[in-house]
Amino acid sequence: MRSTLLKDMTKEDSITLILPSPVCIAGQVFQGQVKFYFPTLQSEEVEEVHVKLRGSVIVKFDKNHHGRSSDWEGQELVKQNVSIWSRGQVYPPSGSHTLIIPFEFQLPSYLPPSCHFENNKHCGMVGYVVEVVGVRSGMFKLNRRLTRPISLVPPDPIGAQIRHVLQMGDWGGSWTMVKKQDNIRRGLWGPLSHVMMEFQYPSMKAFPLNTKIPFIIRVVTRSKPMKRDECECRIDTTSLGGLGSSGPKETSPQIDVMDKLWVPDEYDKSMGHWVQESIIQSSFMLRCSPTFRITLISISYSMYVRVGFPGIGNDLSEDIPIQIGSGVLMPPNPYRVQPADAPPYEGPPPPLDLPPSYWSGADFASDEKK
Repeated sequence: MRSTLLKDMTKEDSITLILPSPVCIAGQVFQGQVKFYFPTLQSEEVEEVHVKLRGSVIVKFDKNHHGRSSDWEGQELVKQNVSIWSRGQVYPPSGSHTLIIPFEFQLPSYLPPSCHFENNKHCGMVGYVVEVVGVRSGMFKLNRRLTRPISLVPPDPIGAQIRHVLQMGDWGGSWTMVKKQDNIRRGLWGPLSHVMMEFQYPSMKAFPLNTKIPFIIRVVTRSKPMKRDECECRIDTTSLGGLGSSGPKETSPQIDVMDKLWVPDEYDKSMGHWVQESIIQSSFMLRCSPTFRITLISISYSMYVRVGFPGIGNDLSEDIPIQIGSGVLMPPNPYRVQPADAPPYEGPPPPLDLPPSYWSGADFASDEKK
């Protein structure tokens, strides 16, 4: 009994799904392989093996806003099947028990990117999955199934060029600047200080994924009217804009704090203002789903910038709407000439930052019993 149990535990799976990358690009030919181990395949009495590609949109929402009743809508995006093996068709070469058979799917170019969002009232998902089904004959025999969620992004040739330029070094294009300023005081009454924030980022139609996007924050503070030796303004650069210098060296911002400058009052030379300027340079990287809009769901983004100052309501902040693109090229086609100015193909993109619930495949219900 013990030896039989150990033998079953070490038995190789009858079918194994092999994917070169968990990420695919809309419009490409998506390829994979299925590995067959025939001793187990025969013992499980598998008659046929086919591969499915499924893509769908699922939206769930709370109807009464208390979580007691919900409704959902769905839309099929892609549905493709391919049969790759049937009993008596092909077997491993002599002396081997394994056989690897490739498969491929032509992905439609219109497919939206993968995404997953959920809170206590709503849930929205665009998901894709590859499923291998080993069909077993008999009324009470369940089919052998392997399900593997994959993520998808649309091609973005313009973003790929921008990504290539940013990876080469300093951004040589134009910059967009957002400026905010205000007069503030710590208490309810008293003289006012002046604060100003400038936020600069590269001017581009869409930010590419997995790319360091540089930005510059310039902050200038001017104290309330005072005597020169009364006090001085000070900028706390360790928390300015949520940036800190305690992180890894490659992600730590460069902070330049200029010397304080005394500016005498135009009419009363015994009074004046302390002025100080700080410049913070750093970068951020995006791994989220690209911007898109379809019938049931859409994703849009804004970049929120905030610089905090002492006192209630004294922060300077701005919401900046932005677009996000994949920044990836289609895999090279040997039968198509690439443009001379096209950046080099860098291989499959990294996976999107999707929650574990997406990769678990729990939301991908099989559409057939067989």
